[in-house]
Amino acid sequence: MFEELAKSTSKWLSDSGPSSEIVISSRVRLARNVNGFPFPHNLNEKDAEELVGLVVNAVNKNRAFKGSKAIDLLALPELDRIVLLERHIISYDHVINDRKRAVIFSKDEQTAIMINEEDHLRLQMILSGIQLEEAYKALDKLDTELEKNITYAFDIDMGYLTACPTNTGTGIRASVMVHLPGLVISKEITKVLNNISQLGLVTRGFYGEGLDIKTPFFQISNQVSLGHTEKEIIDEVHKVTLQLVDYEKKARESLFKNSRARVEDNIWRSYGILKNVRSINFEEAVTLLSSLRLGVESGLIKADPKKVNELLIISQPGHIQKLFAMEMNEAERDEKRAELIRKRLE
Repeated sequence: MFEELAKSTSKWLSDSGPSSEIVISSRVRLARNVNGFPFPHNLNEKDAEELVGLVVNAVNKNRAFKGSKAIDLLALPELDRIVLLERHIISYDHVINDRKRAVIFSKDEQTAIMINEEDHLRLQMILSGIQLEEAYKALDKLDTELEKNITYAFDIDMGYLTACPTNTGTGIRASVMVHLPGLVISKEITKVLNNISQLGLVTRGFYGEGLDIKTPFFQISNQVSLGHTEKEIIDEVHKVTLQLVDYEKKARESLFKNSRARVEDNIWRSYGILKNVRSINFEEAVTLLSSLRLGVESGLIKADPKKVNELLIISQPGHIQKLFAMEMNEAERDEKRAELIRKRLE
């Protein structure tokens, strides 16, 4: 199953949503807990297993997951869990914790439910481009369906009760993954991200929380849900995202106007390295793919941007080992990554 999964392209990467040249994806998560059970970090083995069964039974009644099977993460090899992380289906915490847990996701990978992560349920919808409102509407519908078969932990004053106080209330986390090479190259990125933090939003890297690398890819999300409605949170992240898109477009225009030779040289050098490289680590690959993506988006290089997006996913360590059907050390992965990128760019 996971060998085929690694070869496929997630729908949120293959689609072309609004402003997808800058906003790669929009993701909405809802944190929910089942009434009568301790939070996951306090669950004993028997209760954890019972809760997984309860949630799976409720999920199986939903049409969106017809034909989908719950994956027992405790029994799953670590490499397969890493592949799920790399595809943004599960979180880093869901990879490493040792309690009974599971995940169910739709065939197109746009909808996923993590069971016994930090909370009993983490519902997720991820779409291409700026589609936060659309993602929330779809997720809210799923949430309402599940609540017909599950009694959530809810307080009339506090709202939905969650393991982390910052998620209490609506339990919503709205985020976008953005590609901001213009702001990075022009050295405006620090000022922009500082302004975002003052608005109560948080910035993370390519993987979100946990593992991280420094690249021109950023995830922007709300930090607190208590005291704010779902609409207020969605609207705020949406507004900031539109501003980011505007800033990035202006930064790119300025770079191509005032430093065109330098920018084009960097793009073509990156393209040349990627087409001829014999060994490359993931961080360098992402940095070079960022330049290539900028070249494609600016019209300098004629290529399908979806293919570049796909390389960002399949060149990750877990995918490399799955695609070549062998476990590797770091040096071997770097060589196979280079081989894969060369072949895809042919």
